[in-house]
Amino acid sequence: MDPNPAFLQTRVLKLFGFFPLSLDRKSGGLHGSRCVLQSFLTCLGACLLLGNCACCCLQFVWTVAILLIENGGNFLLKLFVILPLLTDSARPFLVLFIVFTQRRRLQTFYRKIADFVTTAFPDLIVRQRLLRRWRLYSVCLFVVTQTLQQGTFLWSQQVVFSISPSMNFTTDNALSPFQTKLTVWKMSLIWFLFPITNFILSQQVMVLVMVLSLALSESLHSLE
Repeated sequence: MDPNPAFLQTRVLKLFGFFPLSLDRKSGGLHGSRCVLQSFLTCLGACLLLGNCACCCLQFVWTVAILLIENGGNFLLKLFVILPLLTDSARPFLVLFIVFTQRRRLQTFYRKIADFVTTAFPDLIVRQRLLRRWRLYSVCLFVVTQTLQQGTFLWSQQVVFSISPSMNFTTDNALSPFQTKLTVWKMSLIWFLFPITNFILSQQVMVLVMVLSLALSESLHSLE
C-alpha cells in the first residue's frame, strides 16, 4: 500500500491542478499525453484562481454600491460590519494561491512525510492498518466538508428567494442595482464554479494538513 495518508485530498487537488501529477511514485516523468494533461490541469487551476479573484472583486464592488445607495447610518461603520464576510470570500483564494505557487515544494514535502511514515512503521501490517485508519479520516472529512458546503450553498439560495419573493432563477436582476442584466441561475452557476469550488478545495487543503499532522504525530510517537 502506498504510504499516502490523505490520498483523497491529494487526488482532488491534482484533479484541479493544485498538485503535480508526478506526486504518484509510479508515474515517473511527465511525457507525451501525461505532460499535456498536466499542462491542462495547471491552466484549470489558474483559471479557478482568476475566476475566484474576479468574483471577490465583484462582491466587494457590489457591496460598496449597496451601502452607498442605502440611506442612513455611517458608511464606514456598515462596511466594517460586513468586512468579515468579504474577507471570508478571499480566504480560499489566498490558501489556494499559496498551494498553487508552491505545489512543487509541497510535493517534495509530502513525499518526505510518506518516507518518514515508512521509516517509523517498518512493519508492513502495522503500517497498512494505520494507513487505512488515516485514509478513513480523509474520506470522512471529505464527505463532511462537502455536505456542509453544498448544504450551506443551497440554503443561502433559499434564504435569498425568501427575502426577495420577486426573484427566482429566471429573473435577470442578479447584479441589481447595476444595470447589467444577468439571470440568477447564471450568477449562481458562476458562484458555484469559482468561489464555492475554491472554498471546497481550500477545505481539502486544511483536511490534508490535519491528516498529515496526525500521521506525523503518531510516527514521532512510535520512534520515541
